This record gives sequence, C-alpha cells and structure tokens, in this order.
Amino acid sequence: MARWLVVAAVALLVAGGLFTDRIVDDTFISLRYARHWAEGFGPVFNVGERVEGYTNFLWTALLAALHRLVPEESLPRAAQWAALLWGAGVVALAGRVAGRCFGALAGGLLALSLALHSPLIAWSTAGLETTLFTLLLLAALAIEASGPRRARAALPPLLLALATATRPDGIVFLPVLLGARLLFPTAGRWRAALTGGLLFALLYAPYWFWRWRYYGDLVPNTFYAKVGGGAAQWWRGVGYVREYASTYGLWLVALAAWGAWRGRGQPLQRLCAGFLAAGLLYVVSVGGESLGFYRFMVPLVPFVALLATAGAVDLVARLRAPLAARAATAALLLATAWCSARPLLGTALFPAASRRVEPRSGVAFPGDGKDHDFTWFDNYFVARQKVAAEWIAAHAPPEALVAATPAGSIGWHLRQPLLDMLGLNDRHIAHVVIPDMGKGRAGHEKGDGRYVLSRRPRYLLLGNVAVFDHPVEDAEMETRLKFRSEHEIWADPAFRRDYVRRCERVGERGPFQWFTFYERRAEASGS
Repeated sequence: MARWLVVAAVALLVAGGLFTDRIVDDTFISLRYARHWAEGFGPVFNVGERVEGYTNFLWTALLAALHRLVPEESLPRAAQWAALLWGAGVVALAGRVAGRCFGALAGGLLALSLALHSPLIAWSTAGLETTLFTLLLLAALAIEASGPRRARAALPPLLLALATATRPDGIVFLPVLLGARLLFPTAGRWRAALTGGLLFALLYAPYWFWRWRYYGDLVPNTFYAKVGGGAAQWWRGVGYVREYASTYGLWLVALAAWGAWRGRGQPLQRLCAGFLAAGLLYVVSVGGESLGFYRFMVPLVPFVALLATAGAVDLVARLRAPLAARAATAALLLATAWCSARPLLGTALFPAASRRVEPRSGVAFPGDGKDHDFTWFDNYFVARQKVAAEWIAAHAPPEALVAATPAGSIGWHLRQPLLDMLGLNDRHIAHVVIPDMGKGRAGHEKGDGRYVLSRRPRYLLLGNVAVFDHPVEDAEMETRLKFRSEHEIWADPAFRRDYVRRCERVGERGPFQWFTFYERRAEASGS
C-alpha cells in the first residue's frame, strides 16, 4: 500500500503540472541559445556574439538536442515536458530514500507532500533546469548515504559534476560531500575524499576550460549582471529565505532541525544537513532571485523534507502514545501539505477567490474569460512578448537591432539581433558598477541607457514591452518605466531627438490590441 502512495504522488505531481501549465520568460533565453546551437552558430544569444547569458549549460545542450528531434514551434512544450519528467523523478527518488530509511509509509507520505509543494509543481513545467538540477543533487546524496563504501566512491562526485554543469552553484555541495568522507570514521577516508575530488575534476574541468576559452569569462555573464552587492544583497537573501519558510510551513524548520540533531550520526541526515546548509549559504549570498515560487529553494526542498521526516519518526518513537502521536503527525503533515499546495493549486482550482491585480501590468489574475484567459502572470507576460516579437519579425529587416527588457520570449520569437538592456546577454551592461547594488529587484538592477543609445538600435521597447489593450502615450509610458536603462534612456536628450513613438494595432480584442514602441528616425539612422 505504501509503495502505491509514491506512485500516486508521482501521478499527482504530473497532473498538477499539466493542470497549472506555468512557463516563465527566462526559459526562452535558453531556448534561443539552444536554437542557435542546433543551427550551427554555437551556444550564442546573438549570432557572432559570444556571451554566456545562461547558467544551465547541460539543460541548454539538452534543448539543442531536442531541437533536432521536434519542430521549432514545439520546443518550448518539449522543455516543459522534460522538466516535468525530472520533477517526477525527484518525487519518486525522495520517496524511495525516505522509505528505505524511515519505513515505507513515511516514504509515501513524504512523496505526497513533495508532489503538493507549489514551488516544485510550478518549476516542473516552467521549462528551466530547476528539476534536473534538483534530481542530480538528490541522486548524489542518496547514493552517498547508502550501500557499501566502494559503491559510493564514483557516482556521487560524477553526479555533482553533472549538477554543476547544469547550474554553477552545484559546486558548493562538493565540499560537503568530500568533508563527509573525511569525517567518516573508517580507514581509507582520505583516499575516498581524494578520489571523489579527482573524479569531479575529471568530468567538470574539461567543460569549464572549454567554456572559459569559448566565452572568455571565468564565470557566466549572468553572475556579473546579477551579483555584486555587499551587505544589502545578503540581507535580501535572508529575506528571501525567511519569506519562503513563512509561506510554506515554518514549523517544519524546527522539525527538520530536530531530525538533523537526532540523526547526526547517520549518513543520510548528516549529508542532508550539510547540503541544506551549503545551499542556504549560496542562496543568501547571491540575494535570492525574483522569478516567483522560490526557484532557488526548490533544490533544497527534498533535504528539508527528509530531515523533517526523520524528526517526525523520532518524535513518534519517543512518545508513549504512538497511535495518538501518529495521528497528530499525520494531521500536521496534511495541514502543511495544504499550506504548501494552496498558492498554486488553490489559485487554479478556485480562481474567483484568488483573483488579484498584478501591479506591474495592472491586469487581474486569474482571468475571468472575459478580459483574458490567463491564470498566471508569467504565461500572460510570455504571450505579450510574443505579440511584439511577431510584429517586429514581420516588419523589420533581418539585421535590425532591437533593444528590449526583458529578453526571453521576445528573443525566442525574433530572428533579429536583440540587445538585452538588463545585461544578462550583454557583457558591457553586466560589468557596469552600480553603487546601490543589492537593494533592488534581484537580477534587474543593472543598466546603461547611454550605452544602449550608442548601439543605435532601430527599435526601443520600453515599459517592459508595451503590448496592451490601448495605445500608450508618453505620459503613461513614463510611469511604466521600471529599470535603470529605461530611465536613463528616457532622460537622455538624444532619445527625444532620434526616436519617434509608434503605436501599431496588433489585435481586435483582449489584452493584446496595441503595441507601443520607439523607432529610430530615418534621418538619425543615416538613411
């Protein structure tokens, strides 16, 4: 019966992912890199420009391979299905690990709780590398914590190397793995740790050397664009973790801490505690992120769940009334599962009760079917960029430079070169020094309006790409400017001199009727 709980949990995650069907704009940055790679231009955002504007090499390589197997228009959906597959693997593996260590029933309940966790569901269809990264970390931990010592020697460091190629922060878990081997009280521990480090380097070092020679930077360009603040950035990271904990069951923190303390002599609990500490330190140090549903916390969720399960099992065993203890623990787990599922599934199941106005767009979500049909702002935003991109693709010459914030969906649906005004895919903007770095929205702080204008883009897309149900006048556009590059461009006299506002009709009804942008004047272009 308990094993069927794990099967039901996997089915529940898949059903939840298909039901919510959320995708994010950043996914399309990786898709654009993958398309150019599959077409023979290399892993680049703009053809001829080697800038590493992605942090998920292995995922992008997988998407490039998928591009050769599926039609281009189906690649975003293929990315979602691949992410959902890895998410199902996370639930199944976590349930199996918990079942082996704490009993089959505990494993089934843990799998069900993960399957109902809103961030895991949300990022299982978002189309990014999150679930693949999570599965690789969990697999490394599971193998290291089980079986004879020889069986643990090779696979965990190799899996961590793959995880680090999937996302660079995978490397922060390597010292935990090697440190655990050094602290293991048996002969040969130094050899085990050294072997693990060498195996990691054997797989990861050639990739790192290639990417350094190809792109010319020690770390991805996105690191320079997003990270660089001092204390403010750390405090933002602390707030990010605190908000996650308060949203998804703060009491589990105490239960996980108890499980870590009581099981400190056990390999699984020791590794979970170490992985969790390393992951939290990284998340805090980079200031978290801003894409919603706590993407950076998802890879750490299985470790929290395993430690909380260990704590619950220990408490039940220590109480004199085991039946009552089990009932109380089950009730707490059910309450936590509902709190965890409500932000995502509650919105999808009860849209009228969850409707709210998204402040950046002024549009209510979920839609009521009359104004629009989007449940999530992310899907609405992706579709909005697509409308603008399709108009430009149909009316602009192939060499026309487009400057935009953001650069995801619009970049995927364009064939023209794109200047990313946030700097994720632009080396100059990424290296701009911002005095108040760390105090703004994570990943959206850098910009250089004068530099953007010096590139003489034919089209400037301001106001987070202004595709709405009405034309946007200059006065309204000024209120919609969100980012540094946009504000600096608006204040530059050269912008008023060289660019003219255009409003193009792109639809007859719904939220996407008018596309407002700025085009370089013919005389300013020298034509």
